[in-house]
Amino acid sequence: MLADKQGLSVMVFSTDESTNKAVVCAGVPEKGGQGKLDVADWLSNALGPLKGRCGKGKGGLATGQVSID
Repeated sequence: MLADKQGLSVMVFSTDESTNKAVVCAGVPEKGGQGKLDVADWLSNALGPLKGRCGKGKGGLATGQVSID
């Protein structure tokens, strides 16, 4: 993953107007060290104010969704 090679964390949002939902994908470098960002925590905190939900995340990747009605 490019984010791993560059040491970057990324979050991408995509909306689907036909279902009135937004899908969110987040990724963090797996090789972090001290202070490593937990992808599921990051995504949960980002989606919390929007009343969204996300999975547990695995391998530095996590997905979630938000209703946009």
